[in-house]
Formats: sequence, C-alpha cells, structure tokens
Amino acid sequence: MSGMVLSKHHAMENAQVKSTVLLKYIGLLIAGVFLGAIVLEAILQAGAMAHSLGKSTRNTIAKNKSGVKILCLGESTTEGQYPCILEEVLNSRKIGVSFSVIDKGRVAVPTDYIVGNLSNYLAEFNPDIVVTMMGVNDRWDDLAVLQYTHGPWYSALRTYKLVKLIGLHAKEKMKSWHSIRSQLSDNTVFSGGKTVDEQSNKSESEKMFQQALEINPHNKDVMICPIAKT
Repeated sequence: MSGMVLSKHHAMENAQVKSTVLLKYIGLLIAGVFLGAIVLEAILQAGAMAHSLGKSTRNTIAKNKSGVKILCLGESTTEGQYPCILEEVLNSRKIGVSFSVIDKGRVAVPTDYIVGNLSNYLAEFNPDIVVTMMGVNDRWDDLAVLQYTHGPWYSALRTYKLVKLIGLHAKEKMKSWHSIRSQLSDNTVFSGGKTVDEQSNKSESEKMFQQALEINPHNKDVMICPIAKT
C-alpha cells in the first residue's frame, strides 16, 4: 500500500517538474520574442533616423546653392529615387545654369499629406520649379493610412508597420493567386466546351460554357459565346 502511495507521489512530482519546465520554456520564448521585437524596433528607428539626417543634410546643401532650385514631392516613387539623378543629368548638360534638386518625397504618404504640407515646403525652400509624383498611396488599405492617421499607440512602432506591410503584400499576392487560378479554371472549362461544340454536341458544350461563367462571370470569351447566352 505504501509503495502505491509513493508511486503516486513520484508521478505527481514528475508532472509538476514537467509543468514547471514547460512554463519556463514558454516564458523564455515569450521573453525572446519580446526582446527580439525591441532590438528590431531599435534597428529600424536608428536606420530611419540616419536616413532622415542624411536626407535633411543634402536638402540643406541644395537649398543654399545658387541657381535654379527644383523641389520634388511625392511618396516612395520620389524619396531617394529620381531627384539625385535629375540634378546630375541637368547639370551635366552645362547650359550655363546650375540646378539644385531638393528631395521632399516621403514613403507611404497619401496625396492629402503632400498637398497639406505644400505651403510649408514652398516657404522653407522657395523653389523655382516644383515636380510632383503622387496618388499611389491613396487606397484606404494602404500603409499610408497606418502611418499618417491616429491610431493605437503601437501603430507608431516601425516593427508593427513592417509586419502590417508584409501582411498587405501577402494579401495582394493571395488575391492575385486566386485570380490566376480562377482564370485558368474557367478558361480550361471554356476550351473544353469549344472542343465539344466543334464535335456538334451542343447540349454538352452549353453546360460547359455555363459552368465556365459560374466560375468567372467576367470571362469575356464566354460572355460573347452565343451558346453561353442562351
């Protein structure tokens, strides 16, 4: 009897030990994820600060140069893209006028943000020419909404924005994949229907055309088919 009690006691102790070890592992995993997120956020913030400082320095130099000043506004299609090339190309032509290009593009901004800051940019840089490229980020599900609208405290974290951006790209990829899959599926059925129709099996081909329309109601090839319309 005492042996059975001791056996149960040891089993309970072993279960408690296993439970304690499991909780420690879970705790270490959570702590590791949390620490990794902090390190990643620090790296992203440091990188953003270095980029912003370098860009600000270049813009200040361009602002203080004599000659024609060109102010470039936009989003990711502008920031760090064509402005530096534009200045190099214009000055390489040696037409007797020097050009300085100011890059005020900012990643992920919507048109409202650019237009809302236009008067400040004009007052600060007093440009002779303004070039804009904008509108790409005006969709409501874009990262621009995350970056430039008020939200929870964590929405300002760059790690959160990175994860959200990856999620948005994954969502777009899934939409594209489903669209291609649907197109391949209805086109396959439609091609089969055409083959059957050429064999003068009208009833069977009509069923296949109707099936192709059910898969993709916007398939223009099926919609213009006389049999599919009946």
